[in-house]
Amino acid sequence: MNYCDKFKESFSVYVEGELAPDTRQVLESHLSICPECRDTVQRLKALRRTLNQLSRVTTSPDFDYQLNQRLRQMENGRGAKFPLNYFHNWKIPAFSFAFILVAFSFFMFFDTEPGDVNIGKTQQTIVNPTIPTPEDQPAVNEDNGENAQGGAVPMPSDSAKEEFKKKVNDNMQLVNKKSTDK
Repeated sequence: MNYCDKFKESFSVYVEGELAPDTRQVLESHLSICPECRDTVQRLKALRRTLNQLSRVTTSPDFDYQLNQRLRQMENGRGAKFPLNYFHNWKIPAFSFAFILVAFSFFMFFDTEPGDVNIGKTQQTIVNPTIPTPEDQPAVNEDNGENAQGGAVPMPSDSAKEEFKKKVNDNMQLVNKKSTDK
């Protein structure tokens, strides 16, 4: 610690004129021999004069009360509250993350709708009608109207065709109705 540092602590009190007489004499004797400290005191005096020349600022009547409240809070160590103060406690974000993870897992692993089940060859039912495809029909030789085995291919009558179309349409309507009901 420098010898001048002991005196620097009392410069502002000296400029205000509130220094004890015996301490004031010691400081003035130091200022007479130390140009650096003397220059610092002169700048403090000039600053004080400049500040005294400024117009006074008026504050609200509640300002003193609010200022004192904040000063007391800072003295008590509370200070200004951080807006997201709950993140300083690790348990709350950890619990939130765990809850979200459990909810996500529940919806991913416990699907309420059954998946498609493939049990082999599809059979014709009311719910799942099969429409005959050309592969299901026996091959027909167009020249003589016979199938590949040499026998004649029976042709369905017009009434049988209409009945088949009606059944297919009814089944399709039933399937469409059940799919829209879900």
